[in-house]
Amino acid sequence: MRLNNIGSMLVNTKKETQFSSNDAFFQIDAKPLATQPVVVIYNTPGYPQNQVEQLFLEAYTLNTISPVAGTGTLTMRAKEDLSNAIIAGWNGQKLERV
Repeated sequence: MRLNNIGSMLVNTKKETQFSSNDAFFQIDAKPLATQPVVVIYNTPGYPQNQVEQLFLEAYTLNTISPVAGTGTLTMRAKEDLSNAIIAGWNGQKLERV
């Protein structure tokens, strides 16, 4: 299901482990996601205050109904070479390099 061109809500009746954003720039493959009945991926509507790093890609959010723990593979695609870029994740209080 598309959510007004900002994301997608995926009903996971087949116990899938691979999901991507509508624009396919954010892709994840993680076995723990198979336990989730719904996965929502969307562009984050804002950025944290005091952002010091230059942003090269949109920020994405992955939400599930219940907490997910484990490992997986995250792929972020870009239109330019970002081999020296830093990936950061929001820990609930600040951006942390991953």
